[in-house]
Amino acid sequence: MSAGSSRGQNPHGLKQIGLDQIWDDLKAGIEQVYRRQTMAKPRYMELYTHVYNYCTSVHQSQGRVSSAKSKKGGQPTGGAQFVGLELYRRLKEFLKNYLINLLKDGVDLMDEDVLHFYTKQWEDYQFSSKVLNGVCAYLNRHWVRRECDEGRKGIYEIYSLALVIWREHLFKPLNKQVTNAVLKLIERERNGETINTRLISGVIQCYVELGLNEDDLLAKGPTLTVYKDSFE
Repeated sequence: MSAGSSRGQNPHGLKQIGLDQIWDDLKAGIEQVYRRQTMAKPRYMELYTHVYNYCTSVHQSQGRVSSAKSKKGGQPTGGAQFVGLELYRRLKEFLKNYLINLLKDGVDLMDEDVLHFYTKQWEDYQFSSKVLNGVCAYLNRHWVRRECDEGRKGIYEIYSLALVIWREHLFKPLNKQVTNAVLKLIERERNGETINTRLISGVIQCYVELGLNEDDLLAKGPTLTVYKDSFE
């Protein structure tokens, strides 16, 4: 009887996987991504599979319970919070801690030094976050999209989440000194000096990218909000 009951709860016989079972290895892989270490395709696929297995496992075991609640007028989540919320929270916490530690290396820099730091770290972070976004493709496609469709605020695709966290924990603390350094370079150029224009374009590209439209949580394109607020 218990075997029949078990099959009823998990008709496809999927292995039940808790987040703690996959998080240590997933986190180690994400750390490798953000250290910009070479990653072989099989290792990338292992990380992707961790996310996929966790999301589908929890969905199979919990989805019906939440769907039943939704039909009875309970929380209108359709099971989505069981698929990815805890994983989403851990990814968010990882990115936040990563940037808080990174900020320590740049908080006392000024002028061109802060621009070199900011543009280099931004390029690395942007690249790594796109890789992480690919690792979390299943989470984006199912849990994130479902949450957004149901009107949940403050939930983003993982790449957009990474931008939001950068904006809060690196852009805002360094914004004044970065912007001042850019304006000083522009002034030097106007006075006839030769400057490193790549530093200016790198900062502006970052500011434009950070102006994501938070009213459209799945928006892929940037807006100019941060750029305008910082320079105009």
